[in-house]
Amino acid sequence: MYSSGNRRFASKFAMLLSLVGLFCLLVANQGAMAQSSNGQITGLVTDSSGAAVAGVEIDATNSATGVAYRGTTNGSGIYVLSQLVPGPYKVSLNKGGFATVERPGLTVRTGDHLSLDFNLKPATTKEVVTVTESAPLLQSDQSSASTVLDNKMITELPQLNRNSLDLTQVIPQVQGRGPLSDQISTLGNATYLIANNGNSYAVSGGQVNGTTILVDGNFVQDSEFNAVNRAIPTPDSIGEFRVETGVLTADHGRYSGGVITMNTKSGTNNFHGRLFEYFRNQLLNSNGWQNNSIGETLQPFHQNNYGFSVGGPVSIPHVYNGANRTFFFFGWEGERYNIGQAAITTVPTALQRNGDFSQTIIGFPNGPTGTPNYASIFDPFHISGGVRPEYAGVPGAPVGANGLVGGKICSQADITGGTCPAGNQNLSLQSALFANYMALWPLPNHTPGPDGYSGNRVDSIAVTRPTDRFFLRADENLSNNQRLNLSVSRTHMTNNIPAPWAHAARSFTYDHDVTGSLQYNWVLSPTSILDAHLGFGVAKLYSDGVSGDGSDPDPNIDTTKWGFDPLITSNPSRTTREIPPVLNIGAVPGSQGFSSVGGSQFDTFINQTENATVGYTKVMGRHTIKVGYEQYYYRFNENGGDHTGVAWINNGGGSMQDWQNPGDTTTGFPLAELMMGSSHVFQWGNWNISPYGFNEAAYAMDDWKVNRKLTVQLGLRWDHDGARSPKSFAPGQASPLMYDMNARNVLTPNAGWNWGQVTSAEPGLSSLPQPAWLSQGATGRVVLLHSPEYPQKNLYQTDLNNFQPRLGIAYALNDKTVLHGSAGIIDEGLNGLSTDWFSFYYNTITMGQISSLDGQNWISELGFDHGLGTFPTQAGGTNLGYYPAIRTNQAYGFQTFGQAANPDQGGASTINHFQSPEDYTWDFSVQRQLGNSWVMTADYTGIRGIHLLMPLWGWSTNNVPLADYSLGQHLFDQVPNPFFGQSQTFNSQPTIQLSQLLGLSPQYSSITPGQATWGRSRSNFFNLQIQSRGYHGLTLLASYSIRKTLTNSWGKDIQHGGPAGSGLLQNPHNLMEAYGVAGYELPQTWLLNYSYELPFGRGRQLMSNGDSFGYKVPSVPGGQTVPGAALRESLAPGVRVLKTTNYSSALMDANGNFINNNQGVFNTNAFVRTPDFGLANSPFVYPNIRNPGSVFTDLTLLKKFPFSAEGSRYFELRLEAQNIFNHANFNQIDNNMNDATFGGVKGKTGQRIMQIGARIFF
Repeated sequence: MYSSGNRRFASKFAMLLSLVGLFCLLVANQGAMAQSSNGQITGLVTDSSGAAVAGVEIDATNSATGVAYRGTTNGSGIYVLSQLVPGPYKVSLNKGGFATVERPGLTVRTGDHLSLDFNLKPATTKEVVTVTESAPLLQSDQSSASTVLDNKMITELPQLNRNSLDLTQVIPQVQGRGPLSDQISTLGNATYLIANNGNSYAVSGGQVNGTTILVDGNFVQDSEFNAVNRAIPTPDSIGEFRVETGVLTADHGRYSGGVITMNTKSGTNNFHGRLFEYFRNQLLNSNGWQNNSIGETLQPFHQNNYGFSVGGPVSIPHVYNGANRTFFFFGWEGERYNIGQAAITTVPTALQRNGDFSQTIIGFPNGPTGTPNYASIFDPFHISGGVRPEYAGVPGAPVGANGLVGGKICSQADITGGTCPAGNQNLSLQSALFANYMALWPLPNHTPGPDGYSGNRVDSIAVTRPTDRFFLRADENLSNNQRLNLSVSRTHMTNNIPAPWAHAARSFTYDHDVTGSLQYNWVLSPTSILDAHLGFGVAKLYSDGVSGDGSDPDPNIDTTKWGFDPLITSNPSRTTREIPPVLNIGAVPGSQGFSSVGGSQFDTFINQTENATVGYTKVMGRHTIKVGYEQYYYRFNENGGDHTGVAWINNGGGSMQDWQNPGDTTTGFPLAELMMGSSHVFQWGNWNISPYGFNEAAYAMDDWKVNRKLTVQLGLRWDHDGARSPKSFAPGQASPLMYDMNARNVLTPNAGWNWGQVTSAEPGLSSLPQPAWLSQGATGRVVLLHSPEYPQKNLYQTDLNNFQPRLGIAYALNDKTVLHGSAGIIDEGLNGLSTDWFSFYYNTITMGQISSLDGQNWISELGFDHGLGTFPTQAGGTNLGYYPAIRTNQAYGFQTFGQAANPDQGGASTINHFQSPEDYTWDFSVQRQLGNSWVMTADYTGIRGIHLLMPLWGWSTNNVPLADYSLGQHLFDQVPNPFFGQSQTFNSQPTIQLSQLLGLSPQYSSITPGQATWGRSRSNFFNLQIQSRGYHGLTLLASYSIRKTLTNSWGKDIQHGGPAGSGLLQNPHNLMEAYGVAGYELPQTWLLNYSYELPFGRGRQLMSNGDSFGYKVPSVPGGQTVPGAALRESLAPGVRVLKTTNYSSALMDANGNFINNNQGVFNTNAFVRTPDFGLANSPFVYPNIRNPGSVFTDLTLLKKFPFSAEGSRYFELRLEAQNIFNHANFNQIDNNMNDATFGGVKGKTGQRIMQIGARIFF
C-alpha cells in the first residue's frame, strides 16, 4: 500500500506528466495524422443457454506491469477493452451468480483486434474457471490482413544496418528497400539526399512511396518528399513491428496499399535491460565483385555499434514506488564508422596544363588497340564564314581516326617564346582568369587510364560518421480509468568526407532529428472511451559541400583579383573571397571528368511535422461506434546557396565541330573549352524557402458484431489536404510561383511580324502551316503569387469532397477458418508534393550566362580576354544572363520570356490545382489455423489508382507537335523572332529556334508542372503464406507472392522519375504512352524468415536430464538459436530499350532465360536504332524481358550463456551475415544502345557482409 506521502508524490508526478502533455499540446499547435498502435480485445459473453449476459466485469491485467484495463458488458453482452499496451495479459470475468473466469497467457500484439468470446457457468459458491486454450491466432473480427514481428524476432534476425525499417525486407507484402538513399555510405558528398528522398516501398500493389509509417501512432514522414524522419527507434527499442494491408478501418487514412506500424518497448514491474556491442571490419567481409575483377583488395574499414537499454518501474527509495503505476524505458546506441578510401581523381596532365591537347584521347572508335580520336579543338570566338577555325597541333602530333589532330591553345608565353604553332597565333589564347584555376590542381601521381589522363591521381582519405541514437518512453497509470504514455526518439549523425588534396571537393553533413508521441486514454464509462494523441517530428540536416561543390578556404586566394566580371564579385550573396566558384567540367563519354575545384555550396533542410487526433468510442448493443478528428501541420524550411555567390561554372560547349549537335563526340574537349574562355556561369540565387500547410481528417465507423461468426465494419472517412503557403512574403524570402496553365495571350507577336517570315527564312519551310498559338493565343505562364494579378497566398488549390466509404466483413466458418472481405476508397494524400522545388523563385541575384543566342556566334566568356565579359551589356542597359531580384510579374516575365519559365528548376513550377490521389481498393483473404501454432493465409488485393501524384520534371508542355517531327534538322533553324525586344533574352535575340515556335507556349524554351495528379494505375497482388508461433522452438514465416502493376507513375515523389519525369516519352503529348508494366515491379517473390532454438541442453528435448553432459556443462550445448531470412526475387523489373524500330528475336535465349556469358542477354543485332526525329515501335517496358533475379540469404548464429536458472539473465554471442553464402546477384541489363556493352549485364553485386555481436541481458 502507498503511504499518504507516496500518494501526494504520485499526485504531483501525475500532475507533472499532465503538464508535459499540455506543453506538447501547445508545441503541437496543429497536427498530422496519428493512429494508435496499441491493441484491443472485444467479444461476446453468454450464459450456458447462449443468452447474452449484461453487467459482467472484465479485467485485462498486463502481467509485466500489473496495469489493469477494465470494462463491463452492455445489454447485448458486448465488451470492448481498447488501447491495451502490447504485452502479456490475464483476462478475468466476474458476475454474481456465475463462476469467475480467468484466461492467462494471452498476448496482445501491436494493432491487434482480438475477439474473445466467453461462456459463463452458473455457480452458487465462489468458483474460478481457468481457460487454458491457446491464444487466438486468427483475426476473426477484423477484415484487413496483417503481419507482426515481436521483439524476439526483431532482435534475433540479422540487423547489420541497425535500421528498424530494414524489417520490411522480411514482410511479404512489402516490395522495395526503403529510401533510394537508404545506404548513406554510398552517397558520398551527396549525403544531403537523405533529407529529400522518399521511400521505395510499395505495399500490396500500392503506389511507390505511398506507404504510411507510424511509431507509437505518430506519423513520421514529411510533406515535401514523404521522407522518413531519421529518428526511428533502434531495433532494441522496438517492441513490435506490424504491417497492415488492404482496406483498413476508417480511422486509418492517407496511405496506399498498407500501413507500417512500430510500437516501442515499455518498462515493466521488474528492471530489465541489455548491453550490446556489434563489430564489423574488412576482414569479416568478402571482397566486392568489382574489386575481385580488377585485383583490388578491401580497404580498411571499422564500424562499432554499442549501447544499452533499460526499463522498469520509476522508483525513488523512501519517496515513490511506481510499481503497477509508473514505468520507463530508455535506450542509447552509438555507432562509430571509419573507413579508409583511395580517392581516385582526375587532374590535368603536364601537357594539358600548357594547353597541349595533342595527346588527349577522346574516344576509341577502332577498339582499345586501334587508332583513337584525339581532342581536336575549335575556336568559337573567331568564326569566319560560318566556320570555326581549328587549333593546329604541335609538330609531330598524331592524326586521329577522325582525321583530325589534337590542338594546342597557346599562352602569351608561347607567343613570346616562339612555341606557338603558326596557325594558332591569331586564335584565342589561354584565359588569364582560367590560369588561376589551373594552379589549384595538383600534378598527377598515378598511372592513368587508356585515354592518358583519367584517374591519374590517387590519395588516401578516412571517412568518419559518428552517430548517436536515444530513446525514452514513460508510461503512467493515472488512475484505474486513465492512462498516459510519452515516447521521444532522437538521432544525431555527422558525416565527414575530407578533401584528398587542397581545393578539392570535401563534404560535411550534420543531421539532427527528433520525434515524439503522447497518448492519452480515458475510460469514461464501461461503454465510453476517449482517446487523444499528440505527435511531432523535427528533422534538421545541414550540409556543407553539397554534391561535391565545396572546398576549404585558402587565405592566399583573393578571387576579387582574379578578373571575374564585376557583377560576380559584387554579388551580395558572395561572403568569401578565399574560395573561388566551383569549376565543374563535363566528361568525354567513356572517360572520367576532371575533379572539381573550389565552391562552397551549403544547404539546410528542416522538416517539421506536428499532429493531434481525438477519438471517441461508444459501445451500443452489438455496435461499437467510433468517431474521430485529426489535424495535421507540416512545415518545411530550406536555406542554402553558395558562399562564393556562384552555384557553378561549366564549360560552354563552343569547341564542338558540329555545334548544333550536342551528341558529337568526335571533336572538342571540355577542359579546352574553359581554357579558351568558353564557359557557362550559373547562379540560382541563395534561397530561404518555408512552405507550410494544414491538413484535416474526420471519420465515423461502426464495428458491428452481428453474431459470434460475423463482424461487419462500416466506415466513412473525410480527408482534406490544405494548400501550402509561404511562411513569409518578406524581401529576402524566396518568392512563391505558380504555373497558370490556362493563361492566354501571354505574349503577342510584334507588329509587322507574320508567319510568312518564318516559312521564307529557310528552304523547305514554305509549306509549314502556322502553329495553333497564333489563333488560340500563347498559353501558359509562370507567375509570382501575392501580387496584384495573382493575389492568392496559397501555392495551389485542392479538393474538399474527399469522402471515402469503407466496408469490411469477417466471417468465421468455424473456430479454425475465417473469411475476410473488404472494399473502399482510400485517399493517399499529397505527401511527396515538392513545393520546395517547384513553387519558389530564389529571389536574390541569379545568373545564367548565355554563351550564344544562335548556337554559332559566342557573345560572352569566362572573363574579359576577348573583351566580352560574362554578362554583356544590352542596348537597354541590362546585362544578358544577369538577373537582379524582382518583385512584379512584369519584371519576372521580362526576365524569363525566351528561356526556361523557372530558371531555378529547368522551367518547372507548381500548377494551380491538385486533385486528391485515390485508391479504389478491394481485398479478400482466407485464414486457416493448423493445429495450435500454425496459420495459413491466402490474401488477394486489387487497387485501381486515379489522380496519382507523379513527377513531370523532364517533360514540357511546350512540345513540338508530332506532325512536325518530319522537319528534321529544320527544327534547329533560326527564324525571325516574333517577340524580339519583349524580354531580356529576346532583346538580344532577333532570331529564334524554329522548334520553340511550334508548341503552344512559344514564350518559353521549357515549361512544366514539375508534378501533377495525372497518374493512373491498376494492380493485383496475391500472397500465400504460412506462419508459426513457438512451434517446438520454431518461429517461421514462409510466403510466395505474385504482383502485377500497370501504371504511368513510378512513384509519387520527384526522386522516382518514371517515364515522364525522366523525359523518356516519345510522344510528349500523351502521358499515358508509358502506361504499362511498372519498371519497379517484382512479379514473384519467395520469402522465408525464421528463428529456431536448437533442442539441446537444460529444458530442451535433448541432453536435458541431470546426468547428461549438456545439463552439467550448459555452456557447450544448448542456448543456440538460428534466426535468418531468405528472399528470392525470381524476376526483377522489366527491361527498357529506348529508340528502336525493331526488336524481333530480342533475347539470346528464346525462352527468356538469363545467359551468364560474354554473349550477354540481348541479341543486339535484333535492334535497329530509331532515326533522328522518328518514333520507335518498341514498348516502353518489355514486360516479358526481365532483368536478372536476385537471391538474398541472411543468417544469425547466436549462443546464450545463462546467468540464472529461469533464463532471463544471460550473455549472448552472435554472428550476423548478409548473403552468408556469398551468392552473386547481378545488376540490370545495359539498355543503352549507345553503349558497347548494350544487352549485357552490368556486373555483380551483393557480396557477403558480416558482423560479430555480444549482448548481456539482465
